[in-house]
Amino acid sequence: MGGLDAQPDDAAGRFGEPARRRLWWLWVVANGVGEALGLGGAAVAGVLVLDSLRADLPTVWARLLSAVVFGVILGAVVGLAQATVLRWPLPFLRRRTWVAATTLGGTIGWLAVSVPLLDQMTGRATSGLAGQLVTAAGFGLVAGPILGVPQWAVLREHVHRATPWIWANAAAWTLGAPAVVLAAGSVPTGAAWYVVAALALPGLSAAGAMVGAIHGLVLVRLVGYRLEPNVYAHRVVEELGHTELRYGRDDEPPPPH
Repeated sequence: MGGLDAQPDDAAGRFGEPARRRLWWLWVVANGVGEALGLGGAAVAGVLVLDSLRADLPTVWARLLSAVVFGVILGAVVGLAQATVLRWPLPFLRRRTWVAATTLGGTIGWLAVSVPLLDQMTGRATSGLAGQLVTAAGFGLVAGPILGVPQWAVLREHVHRATPWIWANAAAWTLGAPAVVLAAGSVPTGAAWYVVAALALPGLSAAGAMVGAIHGLVLVRLVGYRLEPNVYAHRVVEELGHTELRYGRDDEPPPPH
């Protein structure tokens, strides 16, 4: 009862297919809601920052500050939504650690590349729709791994073979970022906030769900490679002077040493 080896529901001993399907659906919903709220809030905050600082700061500095605002808000909201789901298969994962990692990755990702969503929301994009979508796909391809690396650093403490998570983020955001631009493009320039919410939020939610559906396929496989013993047991073992851990899949015998 609640010992070091305790796992939730049917994850005791293995995280089977029914649990994986349920996890995938929960992950898709969490990402859809998180991306809609995070991107929506970040877009509004970014526009406000640009509008208030346009006369006081050079454009490049205003855009950099907006990127930081985007990354912090988006990372915190999405990270919290994701961590809420992750606590089921990985009960020893700390929410604040995952949120911090997601916020860090999101902020660096927004700073590292141009931000087509900001261009779209501020009405400064000059290329056609096709050019914007290609630019967004390139943005996602670069920003996805940047976001995934800090999360990978957290996941590797709880699962074995966590590296695919980085490439899953690259694939997810390569397809998801153009969907975000399409959602942003549905909003008329200068529209009232309630019009923006009514038009953009469903599209942003769908884009987030698409991202979650893609890297969620990798996540449900990763939880089958949880560390044995778990991270807390690891610390106990180290205190006892025995540092060797067993790694293995929950539904297969552990590999020989």
